[in-house]
Amino acid sequence: MGDFAFDCIGIYLPDDLLHGPIDPSHPFLDELDDDCDATKEVERRRAERELVSQTMQSAIGHMLNYIRDYHLDIRTGSLESCKNRKTCENHLSWKDVKIFREKCRAENKNPDDFEPADLIGL
Repeated sequence: MGDFAFDCIGIYLPDDLLHGPIDPSHPFLDELDDDCDATKEVERRRAERELVSQTMQSAIGHMLNYIRDYHLDIRTGSLESCKNRKTCENHLSWKDVKIFREKCRAENKNPDDFEPADLIGL
């Protein structure tokens, strides 16, 4: 996924060009635009990768937090945005399922054997 994202924003590099000296005969350099200095382009991509990696990790973290705001409304069978994330007692939340599954594993029980309504508010 990371390589795909790096390619989309124009900073992909093969593993052997990520560090160390830049081999001017590397086949990847032939694929770069003729208008650019290949060595400078590799250096630019190297410099931008760390910032992009941090941004991607932050974005994924924010997306996971956003997903955690969605809880299952048992009555309607649909996911709803619930701002009472940690204190919600009306919906089935990711936290409820996680707590239940951990408890089942500790007691050597099947963590997939449950009724959603029984887990609300664990």
